[in-house]
Amino acid sequence: MRIKNLLFLITFLLILFNVYTILEWDLIESRWVRIISVTILGGCSARISALENRFLLIAFFLFLLCDFFLLWYEIDIAKYFYFGIHSLAYLFILFHIKSEIKKPKFNLLQNIYFIAIILINSYLFYKVASIFSEEIEELGLEILFYIHGLITVAMVMAAFSFWDNRVNRASIVLFMSILSLALSDVIMFSAYYIELKEMYYLERGLYVIGLAGLARFSALYQNEPIKEENF
Repeated sequence: MRIKNLLFLITFLLILFNVYTILEWDLIESRWVRIISVTILGGCSARISALENRFLLIAFFLFLLCDFFLLWYEIDIAKYFYFGIHSLAYLFILFHIKSEIKKPKFNLLQNIYFIAIILINSYLFYKVASIFSEEIEELGLEILFYIHGLITVAMVMAAFSFWDNRVNRASIVLFMSILSLALSDVIMFSAYYIELKEMYYLERGLYVIGLAGLARFSALYQNEPIKEENF
């Protein structure tokens, strides 16, 4: 079976497993399945890229570490570790593509799309931040939350710039992966603080898709030309 098809199958099965866990089990069990998901997809990335994409592999490890701290998210110190390590994971992805992030040359349609994406992400972040601020009393934790949000928005912008400059499947996969992870974060916090279990289905689906996209990107990044006008 081709790697692409195998990764698609694994992603599909993991989404089903996560949905079943959220439906039938409690929040703590669903968090363990989240850990299983990032472990499997991180292993796929390591196998696909033959351990060559070290920054991406470090990012996967940091995502895994974050999910362990998510098990104790109700404790403030775990929140500190979660936001700090999750921000580092995004920065390592940024290190991986930094040499190809340049000033984008958007056409009108791309400008509209780019502005819409940033505005939507910023608005969602603002809404979650307003909820978070009401629930959290520690100033340091609130500051770290805002830093994490800014890094997330910056990562989406960087992925969009990478897409514009590289123009191939790898750049599209990376952008959609980062966007999925960013939206997953926002939805997860919203679901947690407003206690709406149904939102976890969308959050987990986007999370698994985002991680699978990173695994797929690790293979495409090395094998595709920088400019590929037709894909």
